Amino acid sequence: MFSPFNVKVFRLDLKKITHQLQAKDATLWSEDPDVQTKIRNRLGWLDCVDRMQTFLPEIEDFVASVRSDFDRIILLGMGGSGLASEVFAATFGSATGYPDLTVVATTDPATILKIDREFDLAKTLFIVSTKSGNTIETLCLFQYFYQRLDKKGDHFIAITDPASNLEKIADECCFRQTFLNPVDIGGRYSALSYFGLVPAGLIGVDLHQLWNHAKQVDIDGSVEFGVQLAAYALAGRDKLTLLVSPKLSAFGYWIEQLIAESTGKQGKGIVPIEGERIADPSYYEQDRVFVYIRFNDELDDQIRNIERSGLPVIQIEFNEIYYLGREFFRWEIAIAISGAIMQLNPFDEPNVTESKRMTGELLAAFPEGGKLPEETLAFEIEQIKIYINSSWSESATGSISEWVEQFLGQARLGIDYIVVLAYIPEDKETLQSVQMAIRDRFKIATTIGYGPRYLHSTGQLHKGGFNNGVFLLITVDDLEDVEIPRVSYSFSKLKMAQAFGDLRALCRKDRRIARVHISGDLSQGLEKLKEMIAP
Repeated sequence: MFSPFNVKVFRLDLKKITHQLQAKDATLWSEDPDVQTKIRNRLGWLDCVDRMQTFLPEIEDFVASVRSDFDRIILLGMGGSGLASEVFAATFGSATGYPDLTVVATTDPATILKIDREFDLAKTLFIVSTKSGNTIETLCLFQYFYQRLDKKGDHFIAITDPASNLEKIADECCFRQTFLNPVDIGGRYSALSYFGLVPAGLIGVDLHQLWNHAKQVDIDGSVEFGVQLAAYALAGRDKLTLLVSPKLSAFGYWIEQLIAESTGKQGKGIVPIEGERIADPSYYEQDRVFVYIRFNDELDDQIRNIERSGLPVIQIEFNEIYYLGREFFRWEIAIAISGAIMQLNPFDEPNVTESKRMTGELLAAFPEGGKLPEETLAFEIEQIKIYINSSWSESATGSISEWVEQFLGQARLGIDYIVVLAYIPEDKETLQSVQMAIRDRFKIATTIGYGPRYLHSTGQLHKGGFNNGVFLLITVDDLEDVEIPRVSYSFSKLKMAQAFGDLRALCRKDRRIARVHISGDLSQGLEKLKEMIAP
């Protein structure tokens, strides 16, 4: 369990905070009556565990009705609409006799074509998952696979809010089933609602065991945990580094979104560092606090080494994988409380809409020449081009490797972090090698995010949090493209519009950002980039 923390320094009444939380008292987060009204409409997750029990028979009956009809489940969903499902699939796998689950959260045409070519779509059930019912990536993916299946609606189910656009689509297209989630549950707080439970049930997760563990959460302890995380962040230890046993590695990805999208606003934020390999303590500065999610003893020796150095480590013990039910709820409580302590609203995502709006503008008037007007081509060598904005134009001297070192080397020890944003086919091992090259070369906390999925996750922190990120955005030439039915653009054009839209949004927030464009073989290009970082 996590170590105790002296909350008296904040002069807080934890019992009062817990009471306010359980009473859904919106004054815990804001004094503004209008904001309080909006918050009240996002607090359904607090009693979702109690309501969840009534959902279970319906889900189990549906699973029984489709289990023998399909060999595979494909979930189309971004951010909170799909992340819990990824955790269930990666942690539990599929039980004997149940279909496998794949989550598709991308607009990358190569990835979409790979799924189309390798999977038997005739034996696949698609879950179209979006709270708003308007998520552009999800609806484009639906239209593509719906056409590929000759508009067979019985291969599709929907998870969405009542009266959403997706509910109308599901009705018009004769979906096999539509699950209408409670409207007062936000996406990243929806792991224990239909958004997480339906996919979990379809791969054979025992939903009753999950529910039993969720009911056992220590509310008081979860509140104290949230205070502790906020206290560290306010004291300068804002890089919350997740060290997760390999069996539970996907859970770290879910936590990353919950933290970043909940706390990254008003120039504040807890920065979740997910995916870094454990290093010698000398690689870490005093802006770090570590959370060790322990399933077995594989990482114990390395964790003890960090503890002996004096760096703070909070340990959370998993005795079995069904503890996920408890931990989903514990983290939701903790991060909601962290938001209260940091005096921000953890239930909105004001900066997420910026990139969406700019993506729409770019789809209507796509930039010519493969770059934004704000960008200048600074370097070109073999298959790599580097684009910079005007604030860096005078620094574009020397070799390309020297400039990359200078750009990344501006990150301030103990303050900043470096972010790699990649609009490429997902290959976490390859991109993680770039992440580790940066971390090891500069000894700076480093994160990676795949576009466009990070726009629904850490993208809020990047634009709404403290201006302490240094961003390297990677784009590639798509060797194949895929047309999207019923719209005037392709998946490749959509992906590049999303990359450009976020780049423009980051520039307008005065973030330090450069773009690397790779042509030809992606693996070779990433290897060359890594050599520039760690010669």
